[in-house]
Amino acid sequence: MNRKDALKNTKWRVAATSATSYIDLSESLQTLGQVHADKGEKDEAEVLGLLSSVCLMMFSCTNSTNEPYTPLWTMNGRSSATLGYFENEGILNFFNDIFPLLNKCPLLKARIGDVLWILAPKKEFKHAQGAIKAYMSLPIDQSSWYGNNDQAWQRAITFTKKLGNGGKSHLIKIEVAFYDAFTKASKSHRKFTQRLADLMLMEGFSENHSETIAKTLDRHAKKLSQQNEFNWAQEGFRLAAEWHERAGNHLESFKAEVAIADTLVLEADFKRDSGTNGILVSGELYDRALQLYRNIPNELRGKLRLNKKIQNASLEKEATNKQAVGLMRPHEIEAIDYRRVHLFAKQLVQSENPLQCLRNLTAINSGFDIDNFENEIRTKKRGFFRSMFSSTQMTDTGQIAAKAPSIGLDPLDPETEEYKKWMSFQLHQRYQIMVNLHVSGIVMPALWEMHQTKRLTERFFVNLAYWSPTIPEGREYLVGKALYCGYELDFSTAIHILSPQIENIVRTHLKQSLVNTRHTDRNGIDTEKGLSSLTGKDVPEFESIFGRDIAAEIRMLFCEGTGPNLRNNVAHGLLDDSSSNSPFSIYAWWFLLKILFRSFQKENEDA
Repeated sequence: MNRKDALKNTKWRVAATSATSYIDLSESLQTLGQVHADKGEKDEAEVLGLLSSVCLMMFSCTNSTNEPYTPLWTMNGRSSATLGYFENEGILNFFNDIFPLLNKCPLLKARIGDVLWILAPKKEFKHAQGAIKAYMSLPIDQSSWYGNNDQAWQRAITFTKKLGNGGKSHLIKIEVAFYDAFTKASKSHRKFTQRLADLMLMEGFSENHSETIAKTLDRHAKKLSQQNEFNWAQEGFRLAAEWHERAGNHLESFKAEVAIADTLVLEADFKRDSGTNGILVSGELYDRALQLYRNIPNELRGKLRLNKKIQNASLEKEATNKQAVGLMRPHEIEAIDYRRVHLFAKQLVQSENPLQCLRNLTAINSGFDIDNFENEIRTKKRGFFRSMFSSTQMTDTGQIAAKAPSIGLDPLDPETEEYKKWMSFQLHQRYQIMVNLHVSGIVMPALWEMHQTKRLTERFFVNLAYWSPTIPEGREYLVGKALYCGYELDFSTAIHILSPQIENIVRTHLKQSLVNTRHTDRNGIDTEKGLSSLTGKDVPEFESIFGRDIAAEIRMLFCEGTGPNLRNNVAHGLLDDSSSNSPFSIYAWWFLLKILFRSFQKENEDA
């Protein structure tokens, strides 16, 4: 029995027409398939399972024509159905055969038409048109929108735009449908109205109705603010500002932005009066309101009466922050007495010769020895909780930078991936403590002392780089500039110059050792490898050239996500005003100076 006939022997239409979401549809078809399987009707059970699986896929990226779906679950290398599962001639022929039967089953027709358009070797316009019409037959209302119909309609929009002129008439109908739904929802569902306005704005719909939409959003946002729905109110005013701007009403757009700030002030007042936790966050809300007030052009501030609002918000912010400080409890830890270390650091730079001072500063061992670090970690008794639970390291922006697995209390096998990840995590924790101690105890006190008695120019550091055999030809000025900026305590500029120069130093010395530093793609195009690739374990020449400790520090300081990852953060603009002046940036400056003087020392020894 072929699949189409097997399907006709089932009550698939009842299941397909009663479902309101793809999850419900998949479950209904699967349940019906199980009934047939219990009866021993394998062919019927198989086709129902096939339809259930195709409905089980979740929308992943509705802006993608070819990869719009993702499996519902993934576990241990296995997953529920993906598009690749249906890339079979027999399955696609079955889908094509039943496509005309699906007119009263919009969810199923949309999914089958979508899959056929993506996977079928020969594109048939009827599949795309049928899928779009089926998507468009789904209601646009609050009860069915979230989690199913919203993604289905967005998929229809993407589909239609990809068809070009062939989908133009559908796109016009979609635009009309959204505005009609917005008008209807605006009478009773303020929050749903915002969602529709946001989608229409994103898709460029209803430009001729921009002023009406903006006024509706404005009116709703004011009501939400009165009901203490502050987040929704702020979002409503934000959308209203964008729609006013789209309509060409610039003054009204600025008024809506002021309304966002007013709502933030109301929220701050409300939270401050609600208890201790509210006090701790209200200062931040006042600050955000002030930023928005100050973004308004000066020529409009008088007209919008902002000067008084700015003054009041500033006073409230100051008073709230003082109140918050009074609620905070100090947490005392044992202080580190740096006095002897600072005195030692100052003595290092007492020579009249500035070159000797810098040489002395870089000659001090920071305490890093990769072999000792690893041995101490291996032999140290592991804490129970750290061993039994995994650890996660996050950046100051909330991004997960690294994870260390739980390793248990049993003896460790150093060849396992879990052990290597755990060891890397532990090494970086120890390394970061060492960096902070070295910068606070030695580097900064020495620099402050040198500033009292020695004026070193940019030219001095450029000459220093010129005479160093470590620094590649043509990079003397950049390296010298980086060192000079660090000496002037402008470490934010220094790190942005020296980080790529460290990479170039590594690449140059590898090339001198006849190591291939380029990657050639299938088209014969050469691209230079990044620092992480150049310093990887598969490049043994790297450690032989720079030594095990220097090589390890370059990896830990510049390349690995578990640590400062300076090369990546510089390259992608992830360092802000604070982090670019962190102890790691200062240490990187000292580290470059150390490499430069290390080459001088080696040259003298060779001579």
